[in-house]
Amino acid sequence: MRAILILLLLLPSMALSQARRVDTAPTSETIGSWLLTCSTDPMTDRGSCTLRHHTWLEAPRGGDMPRPGVGLEVLIRGGRAVPALVARDLTLDSGRLAVLGMLASAQVRFGREPMLELPCGLEGRSLVCVPRPGEAETAARQLLAATTMLARLPQNPLTGTGGETLALDLAGTEAAVQRLRARMPEAPPPEPSPAQSLPGQFDRLLDQLRRALPQP
Repeated sequence: MRAILILLLLLPSMALSQARRVDTAPTSETIGSWLLTCSTDPMTDRGSCTLRHHTWLEAPRGGDMPRPGVGLEVLIRGGRAVPALVARDLTLDSGRLAVLGMLASAQVRFGREPMLELPCGLEGRSLVCVPRPGEAETAARQLLAATTMLARLPQNPLTGTGGETLALDLAGTEAAVQRLRARMPEAPPPEPSPAQSLPGQFDRLLDQLRRALPQP
């Protein structure tokens, strides 16, 4: 009888128990002016890394109207380490603003080199501005050699942000890129197809965002 009572007492906790969560805490290291953050998928042992300049171009904002930060990152595209301006982890609200931002390209200039245009597009839950394929090699070379970079983000017609010229000091870029390649030896995912003409695509993009992004 006593054993039955103990079992009845344990049943609620047994019914509520669940498998433990496997944490994948990222590791970070600073290399010159760069921050390399990596994590490992426990199912595949595949590493995923982000190499971002430690100073934000636009800092993340919390509160009632959260906004993701925009940073200078290095992405491996076609075997090249190319500069990219990236806003990650978009919410539905910030995703709407990101769609508006796709109407224009970002602009960067490394040292005294000519300005480069970086067309913007959605990649999953991120807004990514990268060089055109024909300028990727030039951008990769300029990134490694430069000690300064100027950037101009697309101006957002709703918030009025963007359009200013921002400056970053670059240091240790070549070493940071080498470290990124060492931590991610496997082939990068396929490059997204080039964005089509934007007029008339707002409804489709917003519908994708509603399905893919967490509701506020």
